[in-house]
Amino acid sequence: MSTIEAPETLEGWYVQHDVYTVNWPQWRAVAPSQRAAIIAASTAWCTAQATPAQGSSAFFSLLGQKGDLLAVHFRPSLEALNGVELSLRQTDLFAYLQPVYSYLSVRTWSL
Repeated sequence: MSTIEAPETLEGWYVQHDVYTVNWPQWRAVAPSQRAAIIAASTAWCTAQATPAQGSSAFFSLLGQKGDLLAVHFRPSLEALNGVELSLRQTDLFAYLQPVYSYLSVRTWSL
């Protein structure tokens, strides 16, 4: 049995782009103090992801009908990218997010 492996890159980083919608009725049903705690924990999680040598993550508000939030994760390996994805799924915020679309790309650097 053979396994198919993702191509390695020596000069680029992997980038995961995830689009989510927010389950607004569920989010609004949460007590304001609990929402504030979830936001604070999510902010701390995102800040902890910003380690230049290991990668970074960011969230962006989206315009239009495709989704509410875009999460972008830059990592040097697919294993590291998988780790950040699993870590995000363990946050309390993720219970209110619904995945809509995602794609993986490789960012190569040119001098």
